[in-house]
Amino acid sequence: MLEKRQKQFTVHKEIGQIKKIMEKKEIDTVKQDLVNDKEKTKHWGLITSEMHNSPLYDKKSFGGLTTKENFQKASLAIRHVAREHKKYGRRNSQWTIKNLTLSWDTPSRNLRQISAEMKKKEEALFEHKYKHKQNQIKVERYKRQLETEKDDLKILELELKIEKEIVGFNRGIDYIEGALKDILILRKCYDDIVQKYGLQTEEDFEKWEQKHHIMRSIRQCVRDVRERGKITKGEQEFIEQWGGNPSYMFKRIVEHVNAEHNSDDPSGLLLNEFVNKMAEEFKDLNLKQLDYHGFKDDIQEDLLRLETKPNGEDKK
Repeated sequence: MLEKRQKQFTVHKEIGQIKKIMEKKEIDTVKQDLVNDKEKTKHWGLITSEMHNSPLYDKKSFGGLTTKENFQKASLAIRHVAREHKKYGRRNSQWTIKNLTLSWDTPSRNLRQISAEMKKKEEALFEHKYKHKQNQIKVERYKRQLETEKDDLKILELELKIEKEIVGFNRGIDYIEGALKDILILRKCYDDIVQKYGLQTEEDFEKWEQKHHIMRSIRQCVRDVRERGKITKGEQEFIEQWGGNPSYMFKRIVEHVNAEHNSDDPSGLLLNEFVNKMAEEFKDLNLKQLDYHGFKDDIQEDLLRLETKPNGEDKK
């Protein structure tokens, strides 16, 4: 029985080793394909070019090799890592966008952030579009000049200009693809919010602002109390601006921080519930503050953008 188990263990061990060898071979194959793919790598730029024929590159460099040989080694190293470029071309990961960039407490603020982020990506694509068109015009102009040029040095110069324009475009493609990915991630986040809270109007945004500032204020005060045991004067001023009493809020926040300390829940759910509760409870405190400053509590509807409901009816 023992001998049988030992044989089974040996077989499993051998199978595991074979799998590791196969995985390594597959990885090596992928790497080698990238290294040998001249079509993908020929326009990476002069840094990876193998045509370093200047005598300057024949001088001794580090590692006992010439500069030309080190260029060739660097070129090979760049090709080995090339598969990573497309993964990290975009500005942020999906996790970062959802958890950090869009971390506001209200849907209207997250939609506002999505709009701002989307606009930046749109502007980048706009610039890329016209830069690419200018690039194409330059290349075509250089090619036409090349057809009639007789001077060998000017021919080399024109060929270099054409290569530089093509290289510049190809080197920027990964970042453009990154921007496209960001746009699609933001669109998915937008759809998620609309599915949960419905389409938001400018009027909705104005109404949500009342809660947003209380939530932001309370979160920041909680951090103050955790760190210092008190609310800093800047956060006290924020509380006063939305009509709250800093001393009263301090008592409530201390109770919450103590509850956090005694809780066995490792998540931030307790804080989220507390922030939402405080915002709902004190959302109308700003009315007295508005009256104190001589303002009316109203939204100027004539300044709001006229929007269309899903059923086709106009809504302000």
